[in-house]
Amino acid sequence: MTPSPTSRQLPTAMIAAIVALCSVGLGLLVPIYSDEVGWRFQARMAFDGGVDRFVAENCGLNTLAQTPFFMQPLRYATASFNSAFADPLTIRLVGMAYALAWLALLWTLIGRLSRTLAEANRIRTIGFSLASLGLLPFMLVISRPEQPILLALTAAIFLGTAGLNKTRSEDGTAASAIKALLVVLLGMIALGYHLKGIIFMPVFLAAAVFSSHGAKGRPWRIAAPLVLIGATALSIPYWIGRFRCPADPLLAEKLGRENIASVIFNADPIAPKIGKLLAGLNPFDYILLTVPKMRNMSNWLPPQVIGHGTALGWTILVMICWAACMVAAIGVLIVVLRRRPKNQGDVRRIVFALLIAATILFWSVAQIHKNVYESALTVPLTIIVFIFAFTAIRESTHLLRLTRVLSLMTLGGSAISAVLLMAFYGPALSAIARSPGYIAGQKSSFSAFGYGAIRADIVATGKMCGISDDRRTKGLLIDDLTYIAFMNTWRPLHRTGVLSDWNGSIGDPAVYLRTHGSSGAVIGCKYLPPALQRRARRNGAYCCLDAPF
Repeated sequence: MTPSPTSRQLPTAMIAAIVALCSVGLGLLVPIYSDEVGWRFQARMAFDGGVDRFVAENCGLNTLAQTPFFMQPLRYATASFNSAFADPLTIRLVGMAYALAWLALLWTLIGRLSRTLAEANRIRTIGFSLASLGLLPFMLVISRPEQPILLALTAAIFLGTAGLNKTRSEDGTAASAIKALLVVLLGMIALGYHLKGIIFMPVFLAAAVFSSHGAKGRPWRIAAPLVLIGATALSIPYWIGRFRCPADPLLAEKLGRENIASVIFNADPIAPKIGKLLAGLNPFDYILLTVPKMRNMSNWLPPQVIGHGTALGWTILVMICWAACMVAAIGVLIVVLRRRPKNQGDVRRIVFALLIAATILFWSVAQIHKNVYESALTVPLTIIVFIFAFTAIRESTHLLRLTRVLSLMTLGGSAISAVLLMAFYGPALSAIARSPGYIAGQKSSFSAFGYGAIRADIVATGKMCGISDDRRTKGLLIDDLTYIAFMNTWRPLHRTGVLSDWNGSIGDPAVYLRTHGSSGAVIGCKYLPPALQRRARRNGAYCCLDAPF
């Protein structure tokens, strides 16, 4: 018999939610990471003549990618929003909005999946506590394609789990159509944002199949998956093309070390390909990326904020909580599968749990070089797998005891982690927020605050070389910070694709810019090689170069 909730039980979910909200709230101060600008840079078809582009143009014809028709409204809406609110703080606020929206949807989803209020309390405590561990709260606010894909997946799952805990009446035609169309829309949004939309499409297909009940909804449950399959078929060549680089062997080789698409379609023999794919099969890598380190990947956060001892203790805390939940969830799923559930609601829980877990594992293989922002998708989805597992079986004494222990363990871990996050990272992030522009020791990040105070200096730097911030300027070399001021120019070139180790076979950047008819450069002086620094005009931290080079 399931015990009724008591006043002592009820607050734990609220405490976990408060901890999560405080931790994510601190994420407002997280600097803007290069990839947050980079993905906006690659979705500029509204500015660049109806094509999506890479950070440079040395990969060949696929550099100028023709966007499938159903992705185009998303591209135009995104470009219009970015242009209207061209400020780094907007990027961080968008990231915050997505993170908070996902937490709200997670709370609602757990309420739908749980059979009792007491069960919902314990599962919410586990879910929100896991979301507060380590650096995951900061990762959740990184404004990249992972955010809308996570939100779209969770919303689709919510639509596909209606009526799990009650005798389900037949849905009407209108309700069936609305839910099916919403799942299709969510799936298309995911496909439009990233290759990951293709990888996680099985979850959208399941949501479409489960979106309604009864004969009146059957045509929509058939039509919606077919539409999604068609959209996926159009998306596959587009996204594979975006990750190929036939005109630059050096850059193609580097891309081949990043993801499955490049590995499969490069010219390597089959044995090395298989080895690369198997090497990526470790989903714990994503969880380990949420653990604070003395130097986090690419220094996306301030380096050396914590010492070795603190990092080790924090790692042990995070991994104990995650390992306990993972072992418990796998055990529960094995028990449920052995029982062969026949209840339709229980079957749907198992289908979603296994599909999400399978897609996470597949993406773990696909993404050979794992990045922190990948964890912002895969780790929250792992939490959803746990939720399905812990609600897939009607509560017994053993399951009740298990979830109670896990809820208290993870809540304690999240509280400790939140205190550490605020104590160590709070002061460092506050100092960065008070200083607009580039950040010492963080080459790939810049402050989200105070851009209004430096925008005029950046535009004035361009004017020193006769460079305007409108479409008269073509092929302008920029960095993440200066791009925001020069967003409305024609087909700018990002410094990552010209001056970094992602420049492939470019060689002399001056020659490359000259042959591409570039109007010049407005960029942080620190990014220019010495030869170009000597030719540049300097305005504080910013430099400009005018054509001809």
